[in-house]
Amino acid sequence: MKKINGKILVMFILALCAIFPFVKISVKDTASANGGVYVDSGANVEINGGLFADSINTAFTYAGGEHVLSNVTITGSTNGAIHLVGGGSLTVTNCNITGNTTSGNGGAIYVGEGCTLNLVDTHIEGNSTETGLGGAIYAAANSVINISGNTLITGT
Repeated sequence: MKKINGKILVMFILALCAIFPFVKISVKDTASANGGVYVDSGANVEINGGLFADSINTAFTYAGGEHVLSNVTITGSTNGAIHLVGGGSLTVTNCNITGNTTSGNGGAIYVGEGCTLNLVDTHIEGNSTETGLGGAIYAAANSVINISGNTLITGT
């Protein structure tokens, strides 16, 4: 995925998810550490539905802002499933985050310094890190994680 215009790209992906709720988005970008969806600071994005599979890099990177991710499956990412940085907040509801890996921290979710992650009724299983910390979730200093509902979290 070439970085043509982030806003158009995110809008296109959101439109696909709205029209085809069971769409599989497979991203094979090796030129960037942000292989799937990159949301820059200042944007607030809500994604409802879809399958994001086999990203060679991170499936979702959120840099600041307030975001919602619901009814989504993320699997097979090789640089973690979700990176939350820049002091942003993310609410993850009724999602399946499985089979993602990273060589760094946070096989499923990396929560950066000063960020807030809210997990609601979410299944996080079978994610791992090769040499880092937090096979399922890594929380940096001054980050907040709220967990509610029937949430399963495992990782290696």
